[in-house]
Amino acid sequence: MNHWYYYDLQGNKKGPVDWDTLRQLAKNRKIFPNTQIVMPDGKTTTALKVEGLDFSAASAPPNTKTGTSVNEILESFRTTNYKKEILPINAHNAVVLLKDPTFWIIFVLGALPVAIASLLRLHRRTQKLARRSTKSSNPSALPIIRRKYCRSMRTMRSFF
Repeated sequence: MNHWYYYDLQGNKKGPVDWDTLRQLAKNRKIFPNTQIVMPDGKTTTALKVEGLDFSAASAPPNTKTGTSVNEILESFRTTNYKKEILPINAHNAVVLLKDPTFWIIFVLGALPVAIASLLRLHRRTQKLARRSTKSSNPSALPIIRRKYCRSMRTMRSFF
């Protein structure tokens, strides 16, 4: 008899389970397409890549009905435990996430430009403050502005 193992949302190894039980877990939304599965030969893969597991029921929320009101949708967002249901970050999932090229593509295309834009805004603001302080009659403010400007420039250079 072939034994399968899987990792639950907290990263704990569960099993052994037989093939029929594994299929039932997928059908009942106890495991998800991104769940790590240990096959009988010892290889680890995601449940989505295991042939024969049906996730069609997992793609739609249970008890879905047409005409759901906005208040019901908002309430479902409020009651969702995101740490357990969406993306539980533990040591195992962090390793998987860091090896995933999709994560890095989203990071480079999404998060990195936001960080660069924020640093450029900080740079422009400190330059503007430095120009304003040189025009002002308060010479004691100039060293403070220069320190802030130099600090923002060092931060920007560390990214490039």
